[in-house]
Amino acid sequence: MPVEFLSDQEAAAFGHYGASVSQADLELFFYLGDGDHKLMARAKL
Repeated sequence: MPVEFLSDQEAAAFGHYGASVSQADLELFFYLGDGDHKLMARAKL
């Protein structure tokens, strides 16, 4: 991906998350629940 429009500081930080993330937040955003599994089964993913 071209990064010429970013400052040197922005380019160095690109792709990194600067804050710490709690286990609860990770589970909230990345855990697949029963509803998610049912949706994927219907879509045959």
